Amino acid sequence: MNGLENLVRLKRWKLDEQRRALADLEALEERLRADLERLEEEIAQEKAAANGDEEGNRVFPFYAANALKRRERLWDSLNKVSGETLQARDAVAEAFEEVKRYEQTLENVAQRRQESRRKREQKEMDEIGLRLHRQRGK
Repeated sequence: MNGLENLVRLKRWKLDEQRRALADLEALEERLRADLERLEEEIAQEKAAANGDEEGNRVFPFYAANALKRRERLWDSLNKVSGETLQARDAVAEAFEEVKRYEQTLENVAQRRQESRRKREQKEMDEIGLRLHRQRGK
């Protein structure tokens, strides 16, 4: 295996690592969105439960304050992860382009080698043909 093949293999490995990191970020983003959705449902349920109850009406504002803080932290986390996800997508796209460039270079080298081999074989066949022609002509 030559140096270019090793380089292509290394770049593919790095691309796979970046794809895995992106998948992890996307999964985290989905989990945060699900947590936000569950929190919103929980707030609505608690509000409905507190409406008819005097004790619930007294306690609900404290619950709501904590729930709003939790929602704010979740949104902050989601925004941060979304930014990281965008950066990771850009990095994956860049790494993919780089891998494709190296693969194309590797393919070009292989084609040049094959063309060189074909020309060498054709030259040998031409020489054989000339020798046979000369021998027949004598």
